[in-house]
Amino acid sequence: MQIYRDADTNKERLGSPLLMLRAMNEAEALVRTRKTKPFQLDVRYVFIDSRQAHLDYLKNVVGQRDFSAPSISRIEFINDTFDNVGSKLVNRLQQHGRRHRVIFVLDQYGFKQVPMGLLKQIFGTFSNAEVILTFAADWIVDHLSNNEIWDRMLSEIGLCLEFSMQEIKHQNPTDWKRIIQLLLHKEIHRSSGALYYTPFFVESVEAHRAYWMIHLSNHPTARDVMMQLHWDHHNHFMHYGKAGLNMLGYTPKFDFEEQGFLTFGFDSQARQIAAETLMEDIPQRLHPMRDGVSVGDFLSNVANETPATRALLIDTVKELSLEWEVEIISRDGKTRSRGVNPEMTDIIRVPKQPKLRKAN
Repeated sequence: MQIYRDADTNKERLGSPLLMLRAMNEAEALVRTRKTKPFQLDVRYVFIDSRQAHLDYLKNVVGQRDFSAPSISRIEFINDTFDNVGSKLVNRLQQHGRRHRVIFVLDQYGFKQVPMGLLKQIFGTFSNAEVILTFAADWIVDHLSNNEIWDRMLSEIGLCLEFSMQEIKHQNPTDWKRIIQLLLHKEIHRSSGALYYTPFFVESVEAHRAYWMIHLSNHPTARDVMMQLHWDHHNHFMHYGKAGLNMLGYTPKFDFEEQGFLTFGFDSQARQIAAETLMEDIPQRLHPMRDGVSVGDFLSNVANETPATRALLIDTVKELSLEWEVEIISRDGKTRSRGVNPEMTDIIRVPKQPKLRKAN
C-alpha cells in the first residue's frame, strides 16, 4: 500500500513512492520561485515491487494526484524484487554517466532482501550515489539467537562479523542484543563500499518496536544533510552509543555505562550532552597531531564517528579556541583570533605552548 490511514488521527499518510514524488515537485516549485527562466527538474523514477497489485494501485494513485504530470511520463514500474533486477538497473543507469545523482530508497520487508554485493556495485559505479536503507532491527535480533541460523543469514547477504554470537553473549549476557546491533552497523557500512553513513533508529510508537534507517553515501555533505534531519525530527529518531566521537566503539568486554554509551533522542538535552562530550573528545583526537590538521579534513575524518552535525563540530572548535584548548592557524601560517568561524583550509591543533589565562 502507498497510502495509509493514521489509526489515531485518521489522517492520510503517504508511502515512500508518493513522498518522493511530492518532495521533488515541491523542490521544483521552490527553485522556480527563484528563477526568471522556465525550469524543470530532470528526474526519472523507477518503482519496484514484487506484487503487481501494489504497482497497479500505485499507478492509479499517481494518476489522480497533483504531481501526476509531467511526473507520470517519467515513471517506470517494475514487477520484481530489487535483488533480482538491481544489478541490471545499475548497469542501465550507468549509460547516463557515472556522475549523475542517483538515490536508492530501499524500504525493505526484511534484512536479507538487500545483498551487500549490490550496494557495493552501486557505490563502485556512481560517485554521487545515495542509499536509504530501512529494515526491522528488533525483529532480526530477536529471531536470530541461534548461532547456525545467524551465521547462515549473514553469509547469504555478504556480511561477516568480527565476533561470533556465542562470544558476544558470553562477554555481555545482558546487553548482547545492543552489541549485535552496534557490530551490524559497522559491518553494513564496511561491506556496502560507501564512504559515509548514518546508522540510527526510528522508533515506532504504535508497534513499540524500532527499525533502522541507514543512509549511505560517498560525500560528507550528503551525510551531514541526513544527520541534520535526525536532529530536526527528533520525535522519532534515536541513537544508542556515544555522544561525542567513536559513537559505535566496541571491545569484547563491554560495559555500556563505563564506556559512556547512552540512549538519546536528538533533542536539546542530547545536543548539550554531545557538545560537552566533544569538548573533551576533540582535543584528545588532535593531541597526537602535533602539526594539526585542516578543518575540512578533520570534519571528513570524524564524520562517521559522531552523531553531531558539521555545524555542531565547528561550534565546538570555536568554543575550544576561546578556552585556549585548540588554536586555529590560517593558510598563511598566522594564528587567528579566538572564537572565529574557521575556514575549511584552516589548520586546527592543540597549542604547542600552553597559554596562561588571565585571572578574573
